[in-house]
Amino acid sequence: MHFFGQREDEKVVLLLRRHWSVLNRSITKATVLLAIPVAGVAAIFIIFPMLSEQPYRGLILYIFSLHLLFLWAWFFLKLADYYLDVWIITDERIVNIEQTGLFKRTSSTLNLDNIQDITTEVSGLSATLFRYGNLHIQTAAEKERFSIERIGNPEKVKAVIMDLYHNALAKEKAEMFGRMSGEKNGGMPPVRREDSIDE
Repeated sequence: MHFFGQREDEKVVLLLRRHWSVLNRSITKATVLLAIPVAGVAAIFIIFPMLSEQPYRGLILYIFSLHLLFLWAWFFLKLADYYLDVWIITDERIVNIEQTGLFKRTSSTLNLDNIQDITTEVSGLSATLFRYGNLHIQTAAEKERFSIERIGNPEKVKAVIMDLYHNALAKEKAEMFGRMSGEKNGGMPPVRREDSIDE
């Protein structure tokens, strides 16, 4: 996978979205908001038969159609917000892309070497049953706390991030050691000398 702003040789390890139960709540609300008007229109036509004739029938169906239109627009915004809110975890950093509405997108990043501590939070019966929760990352950067909210298997994600963090530290130490070795040799790589034995 590739994303906009990806660095050279940067590899994507995980792509995270909020747990499906977050979208399931919107589906439940949309179903209820659809069922109530349908039942209401049917009840009106049964209780007041004269309203099933024109022009009242056309007016009621027009209002119901407007309700369906606004309901679909609301659900589409919820679906877009769910799908476009992502956390991208690479071997170098964590990228948070948050979509607000259709025309506003916020992006923030956290380099792995700025991580100080990671805590997981699983709160409530639903979160415990469906195994989702929050991940809070304490950082040494300007933004002291970086949160990944309502994701599946937060403990597993924490373990992956910690492994990447240790790998990033090891890589940084190796690069620093290589630079120091180069400086000691006058900026030149160490030369291997082979001794010759005269017979």
